[in-house]
Amino acid sequence: MSNIVRHGRKSSKPDDQKTNSTHPLSISVTVEALPGRVAMSIEDNGCSFDVEQAPAKPIDRPLDRVETGGLGIYLIKNFSTNLHYTRTETGNRVMVEFSG
Repeated sequence: MSNIVRHGRKSSKPDDQKTNSTHPLSISVTVEALPGRVAMSIEDNGCSFDVEQAPAKPIDRPLDRVETGGLGIYLIKNFSTNLHYTRTETGNRVMVEFSG
């Protein structure tokens, strides 16, 4: 969520800047508790960002020595059991599931 707010308006793609720069940033979150898993959908109207394809920052030292920040992609990819990104007509949709 914080990355959407911090980076949702920044883009090197002219079509993203044109489409999104004049509209307020909108974020919608849906959480569904299902037997044995939690499904979450996050949709926003920000610049295109495919979290599925984005490289995760490696953790190459003990956690108490890792610098704060920049670990969101790593965490979501390692804790989720299913992650799917779609670019929609109005923005981004990330579907993520966590099994317990």
